[in-house]
Amino acid sequence: KTGEYLINNPIVIPSGYNLVIEKGTTLKMNNKSYIFVANGLVRFLGELNEPINIVGSDISTKWNGIYINSKSKGNLFSNLQYVNIKNISYFDNQRIQLTGGLNFINSNIKLTNFNIENSFSEDAINIVNSNFIIDSINLINAKSDGIDVDFGKGEITESTFKNIDGDAIDLSGSSVSLKNITIHSVKDKAISVGEDSNLEVRDVKISSSAIGIASKDSSNVFGKNIKLEKCRLHDFAVFQKKSYFSGASINLKNVSDCSMHLIQKGSKLILDGKNFKGKKIDAKELYY
Repeated sequence: KTGEYLINNPIVIPSGYNLVIEKGTTLKMNNKSYIFVANGLVRFLGELNEPINIVGSDISTKWNGIYINSKSKGNLFSNLQYVNIKNISYFDNQRIQLTGGLNFINSNIKLTNFNIENSFSEDAINIVNSNFIIDSINLINAKSDGIDVDFGKGEITESTFKNIDGDAIDLSGSSVSLKNITIHSVKDKAISVGEDSNLEVRDVKISSSAIGIASKDSSNVFGKNIKLEKCRLHDFAVFQKKSYFSGASINLKNVSDCSMHLIQKGSKLILDGKNFKGKKIDAKELYY
């Protein structure tokens, strides 16, 4: 129910049951608490003027994340709207440790008007074998990656990533579309696409990242209206990293870039119809 709660112990939802949090609710989590939905759905039903806040019990407290597994729920979706999360660490219940702060596995999820600030996990949002719709999220101050998608399918729209110490968006074995995305200040790759992934990008702005968009290991990136500025190492990188995959490709139209391309022979970079020539590169010696 709507209210403010101090959570001193884990919230564990038995298999087959769902967790509903009503609008205007604040959960103040201590450093031993987490949320575990073993085999069900979540509905975090905040509203614009009455969001849901899930935060540390005080300004310095990190809490142990959220794990949602919805394997038995078929085509039903978990819905999280107008939610603010702060000071989240990776999920750990002593038996299961996951890389993400917010973990969705075997799930269908909708995240809208969602804010994550101060992530201390390897992935602020970790999506595995799931379908997703993500719209209007702000992800700020992540100690490693922002969103990591493994074997997922979905879309991310109208969203912002800022101050990310790893990759802002990291895809493996996935099919994803991005539209109206702003990414600023990333220490590694703004967008990393790997292991036979397919990515469509439209209206994406990237500034102050080590690498803008990297496509590797049989992955393909295509789209239009891409702007990169203040590149530190490469704007685009296409290469093969793992021997059991082949080269990768990026094909984009209406591009504004830094002219700092990295193209390994056997991979393709096509910008506004111009095909750039690759060269022999040992992937083991690359920054990645």
